[in-house]
Amino acid sequence: MQQLHVYGLRCRLPRFLKEFLSGRSFSVRVGTALSASVAQEEGVPQGSVLSVTLFAVAINAIASSLPDGIANSMYVDDLAVWFAASRMSVAERRMQLALDRVSRWTGSHGFRFSPAKTVAMHFCRIRGVHPDPDLFMYGHRIRCVEETRFLSLLFDKRLTWVPHLHVRLRVLDPVHNAGIRLATGAFRSSPIPSLLVDANEPPLDLRRQSSMVRCWHRLHRLPDFLPCLAVSSDIMSNYYLLHSRTPWPFDFRVRKAMEEMGIEDFQIRPVRVPRVAPWLLPEVFPCTCFTDKKESLPPPVAHSLFLEHAFTHRESLPVYTDGSKSDAGVGFGVVFPDFCRGGRLPSVMSIFTAELSAILYAIQVIFTLPQPSFTIYSDSCSALQALCNFNSPHPLVLAILEWLVLLGRRGRKVTFCWVPAHVGVDGNERADALAKAVVSNSRPPAGHHPVPAVDLRPYIDAAIRSCWQDRWDAVGANKLRDIRQRLGLWSFLMDRIHPPYCDDCLIPLTVRYIIVECPSFEDLRRRHLSEYRVGDGSYSLSRVLGEEACSVGGNTLSYVEEAGLLHKL
Repeated sequence: MQQLHVYGLRCRLPRFLKEFLSGRSFSVRVGTALSASVAQEEGVPQGSVLSVTLFAVAINAIASSLPDGIANSMYVDDLAVWFAASRMSVAERRMQLALDRVSRWTGSHGFRFSPAKTVAMHFCRIRGVHPDPDLFMYGHRIRCVEETRFLSLLFDKRLTWVPHLHVRLRVLDPVHNAGIRLATGAFRSSPIPSLLVDANEPPLDLRRQSSMVRCWHRLHRLPDFLPCLAVSSDIMSNYYLLHSRTPWPFDFRVRKAMEEMGIEDFQIRPVRVPRVAPWLLPEVFPCTCFTDKKESLPPPVAHSLFLEHAFTHRESLPVYTDGSKSDAGVGFGVVFPDFCRGGRLPSVMSIFTAELSAILYAIQVIFTLPQPSFTIYSDSCSALQALCNFNSPHPLVLAILEWLVLLGRRGRKVTFCWVPAHVGVDGNERADALAKAVVSNSRPPAGHHPVPAVDLRPYIDAAIRSCWQDRWDAVGANKLRDIRQRLGLWSFLMDRIHPPYCDDCLIPLTVRYIIVECPSFEDLRRRHLSEYRVGDGSYSLSRVLGEEACSVGGNTLSYVEEAGLLHKL
């Protein structure tokens, strides 16, 4: 009521609240026993609609009791106070003064903090000896901890946030697994590796590494003058290598992840700002007049239609380009009337990049030729359509448009035309054969050839699946080989109770223990499973649970049936 008066509330509302709080009593029930009614002298009624509001009004003024220089943060009844100083003695004295004032304020307002739930943390990155502060509340010493939680944040004494991130990531895994179980209808006892493989969902840690590497590649495709590239700087590489306890920056963590996954560190081709004004870039209108008809036309008819269309470009010099991608690598071929050229590209590049590389190389060669007019024929409709977009994210598109500006300044005219593939067009067939021959006969390009970041996505996905495959290969083909599998009649896995124990040995029951370890069934094992012994006299669980042994009439099935476990596994 005093705090409401400080807020300036008068007349009916304070009177209503006073009548609401006065004359209250409560009882305590333990089981079927109910205590006598006791008058409530202070506090708010439990469960009332006004309880939270009145409690907040009563306790919010606690910050006014803190001395100057003491910062605080409060949410309902969770209070944090802190003070920064260069010397421990100064910080200890100021914090103790704050605790004393808070204790006096709570005592005068009907509150009391719990010393057992109150903790202190010394945030410091000094490596030498530095004692923790000695702080007291109500005569009880406050314990100093290495980690504590406040408002769902896990603070550590060095403020690295590493423990908090680990906890947050661990929280995601059960949610992810529960969602997959709901989607697939799997049992709660299904092993996580099998569950992920069945749903074709990679583990979250691999997906996080994939996202991190992709983000790193996207940063490297940006222009050099952007400040965000500072996260990928290797200026301090020696410092972090010598100080292993220092948290690694983003660049180091990405390189470590790439090394673990076997991802090669390719040089990324940047997407730069155009060297010429955007309104000076030429508009490209490729000839794609009969692309929609190719699927419905026989090859001879498509060939004839192309020759008829090519006759309209008879005044220009024809240039055929093509790209090739196979398991052997990536390459391109460019065919002129009097000569031909080809080139090998990194194997991670896409066929789309190979087609654009062929067009770019053809334009660069055209720049050195004296003829005034050229027609570039390509069988990649997507590459020709990309040239019509000034805002294409592919860096080679901008490079081609800039070369067209240079050709236009020299009075050269370049026309683009689509040619149907594999219909007998001589120039296109020669370009295709040249691109394949370059891939088969030449070596991969030496040094670091720039690669568009978009082409590395399938490469990263393949590396992630390879790591996932290695994990899966380490898991036995038979799920019963995992010792976590228990006898089926016991439902402790679902009810979260203690696992059952063997009546004779007092050892937790598992499939491994019952089939190959329990001494109570040793005689049965000798009769049925003797052929599955290994060199040291023990039994091979993988052979006992193999397909042949577990088949109808197999030794394992006979052993389980005679042991009385046939309906319990």
